[in-house]
Amino acid sequence: MSELANALANLEEDKVRQLVQQRVNSNADALSVVEELRKGMDIVGERYKSKEYFLSELIISGEMFKESMAVIEPRLKAGKKGEPLGKMVLGTVKGDIHNIGKDIVATLLTAAGFEVYDLGIDVPPE
Repeated sequence: MSELANALANLEEDKVRQLVQQRVNSNADALSVVEELRKGMDIVGERYKSKEYFLSELIISGEMFKESMAVIEPRLKAGKKGEPLGKMVLGTVKGDIHNIGKDIVATLLTAAGFEVYDLGIDVPPE
């Protein structure tokens, strides 16, 4: 497991920021950085399933992921060429204002080459 994935899995916010910035500064492949972050989130999910982590840790890790992606996303968009693989529309249904999972999915789809339309949170079915 990479140092970045472990730092995210262990909720080490400052270390994650530092490692992401190092990778950006060294022109590391943006998709490989996203993959490291995804692996860290997988570990968080496993720890949540095993009751080692609770909802608060899920929220913290999701915010760390989003903050990291804000740094990486310009590099992802700059590296895109050609037509998107497809279009995706995402939203969180009316009555639910939790958006961490949606935001993570949107970021991963964008990184994979899809054009993502994010309708936001609390979206009515109409």
